[in-house]
Amino acid sequence: MRAIGAGLGAALAGGLLYAQVLALVRFGALILAGLLGFGIGRVVRWGTRGQSQQPFTGIAVALGVVAIVVGFTFVYRTPLPARLLTLVAYPIAGWFALRGLRG
Repeated sequence: MRAIGAGLGAALAGGLLYAQVLALVRFGALILAGLLGFGIGRVVRWGTRGQSQQPFTGIAVALGVVAIVVGFTFVYRTPLPARLLTLVAYPIAGWFALRGLRG
């Protein structure tokens, strides 16, 4: 429960920060998605006290994607970004969340 709570808090706060940065600079969405995902993975790792097996891998990946949904929803008013290439932010955030969890 601690991993989910901490990870969800990080995903929501990180998603809002991600939205603010995207609204200001309008570039770097994929790099920021990777950083955001990695940070969420580290928070979930903290919440699990260093455990990185199932179901924690799925939790980290899902929360990485949730953060991008939150960010895109605030910037574009929809979870689908204006540019098709920016959709790659979803798997990037998930993959880096997994990398952050396994650290």
